[in-house]
Amino acid sequence: MEWSNTLAAGSWSSGGVVQTVLSDDGTTQQVQAVIPITTESAKFVHLSVTAPP
Repeated sequence: MEWSNTLAAGSWSSGGVVQTVLSDDGTTQQVQAVIPITTESAKFVHLSVTAPP
């Protein structure tokens, strides 16, 4: 997961992101992701999901 305050190219960051697997039944995995709080008025999130090989 990456976040940005502006959506500008090169502004995406994964810094400070904490991901925790909440459940995994072998077919479906539930993950909680926490992003850092900033003083900016907007925050955008880029989520990437990949299937296992």
